[in-house]
Amino acid sequence: MSLLEARGLHVVHRRRGAAPVHALAGVDLVVAPGERTALVGRSGSGKSTLVRALLALQPLDAGTLVAGGRPVRPGRAGALRWFRRLVQLVPQDPALSLDPRAAVRDLVAEPVRRLEPAVAPADRAARVAGALEAVGLDDDLADRLPGQLSGGQAQRVALARALVTRPRLLVADEPLGGLDPPRRADALALLRRVSQEQGTALVVVSHDLAAAAALCPRVLVLDGGRVVEEGPADVVLAAPRSAAARALVDASVVAPVPSPA
Repeated sequence: MSLLEARGLHVVHRRRGAAPVHALAGVDLVVAPGERTALVGRSGSGKSTLVRALLALQPLDAGTLVAGGRPVRPGRAGALRWFRRLVQLVPQDPALSLDPRAAVRDLVAEPVRRLEPAVAPADRAARVAGALEAVGLDDDLADRLPGQLSGGQAQRVALARALVTRPRLLVADEPLGGLDPPRRADALALLRRVSQEQGTALVVVSHDLAAAAALCPRVLVLDGGRVVEEGPADVVLAAPRSAAARALVDASVVAPVPSPA
């Protein structure tokens, strides 16, 4: 059984006095347990809308989303608790996703409090410690505020928040945006290690095909709300067939990390 299956996703943005914009036009995506998949495309290609659709945050004009064999539809937060435990977002800007007034341990514990309220406080604390350890952070950081963290530490805290509910799929939205080369390499290596050690599937959204291919064995190229090319990352990177993929290859920054396993 697939972990997440999206079929025929259509999203149309309508504004008064303007022609409808087809943000997604029949997108199919199937993610298997433990699989690492990259969604790449230029700005305006539909990546952000697809991320929202995969997280059940975007109403669909057509299409279906199924997770773990169960249909998923945007709706009340309580009705989707099971889905939020299964699929978690790694945000594009970790610093903006962290409440500046809350300590790290409270920030990481928050998803458990909201999505698994029956978990006892001692077990919740153990979950927090385990999530921090999984992303390589010492427990002595747990009492710090976000303003006392480096950019790399904030990024790891955001990833710990995503991992603490033990999801089976992480959706990482432009996790390399704005990072210098050393931090890009660190972020890619961290995501790969966590995926392999936890058995967590990844969907990585990026405009940088080469960096995404360094992490994900499989790539889908979006353009105009459609998947215009897909296949093994090394094949797409070496011999892109579509104009959109060729443009991404030309603009990409090769990340200094080993090829994906």
